[in-house]
Amino acid sequence: MHRMMTMACVGVVMAGSVSAQDHFHMTVDTVPTPGLSQTVIKAGYLGNESLYSIENGRLMFDGEIAVVNLENQISGGAFDGYFGGNGIVLTSDFFFSTGRLSGGDFNYEIAEVATLVGPDARVVWVHAAGPGVFTLQADSEAASQADRSYNVGIGGHQHAQLAFIEHEGLYDIAFVGWDSNGIYLQSETVTVRFQAGEPNLCVADVNGDGTLSPTDFTAWINAYNNGDPECDQNDDGACTPADFTAWIANYNAGC
Repeated sequence: MHRMMTMACVGVVMAGSVSAQDHFHMTVDTVPTPGLSQTVIKAGYLGNESLYSIENGRLMFDGEIAVVNLENQISGGAFDGYFGGNGIVLTSDFFFSTGRLSGGDFNYEIAEVATLVGPDARVVWVHAAGPGVFTLQADSEAASQADRSYNVGIGGHQHAQLAFIEHEGLYDIAFVGWDSNGIYLQSETVTVRFQAGEPNLCVADVNGDGTLSPTDFTAWINAYNNGDPECDQNDDGACTPADFTAWIANYNAGC
């Protein structure tokens, strides 16, 4: 059972406008594996969204890392932060007719929130229940997998859903698809990048201290060795030696 919490929020400040394509979809499917079939998360299956894809566990757009922009800010309520109208819609309906989801009850867990720019932040998924009123569906800081998860059931496609991020910044949010009924194995992690507000995006400042200095080179080496998101300086979704050249270019360009 998911925790349900109604948040009445006031003091909305519009920090920007929605992009030309105001939303896109991710959905669950399953693939046969030895034993139980496994849940998979897919994107780019609709004709007008074909530029989206999931490559090496990351959401991409036209070969580059996709970024979901949360441009609106809300304050003075139960949850303060940044949200976007229909930026990403989590569903379970596209492959429902194939029968591959039969018997399942599917969820998207907010499994991890990695901070790239800005302070560490809580992430919640909500339903808009009315003007300024939101019903909490999933909370990245919850103790249980169920409470960290947004339930889409089977054949679900809810457009009233919104993502909230507590602080302005750039974040990689890792999702895991899983079945409450235990018929299907959980999915591999899929990471989606979110930008909340308009943070100072200085990618060469790897240690996040607000200045460019030789210590950022040491921080980049550590990120490279650990495969951390900050390693990816050329924004291709991978951590490779080419990112060292990109870091030098970013460093020389300044912030």
